[in-house]
Amino acid sequence: MSEQKENLEKISSSLEVLSSQNKAIISLLSRLNNVEQWIRDEIVKGKRQDTRMGYLRGYNACDGTKTQSEIADIIGVDVSTFSRVSDNWEELGIVYAVPTPDGKPSGKYYKNILPLEVE
Repeated sequence: MSEQKENLEKISSSLEVLSSQNKAIISLLSRLNNVEQWIRDEIVKGKRQDTRMGYLRGYNACDGTKTQSEIADIIGVDVSTFSRVSDNWEELGIVYAVPTPDGKPSGKYYKNILPLEVE
């Protein structure tokens, strides 16, 4: 049992390193290819001017810890609207689904690939 626990800790540590490396790579690529502006444009495409900031904040709220309902509230839309938005964002590859965090209600949780600077 102790050996199993030790192996799990090694795997967990390796995953943390990979996660940090992936963040660094994504950050570098975004600077090289102006991905941040593309993401921003995709998030607000077709949205009314007065709702765009809410969508950008909602995208940034996709940190893997918030429920769809919480993010919908940040944007200012209902959950069914956010569900369609998040499906689109996932198809674009700007968010990805993550496992339900410990102690949180079951459901879909999303993590953005690159947090945006928002006023």
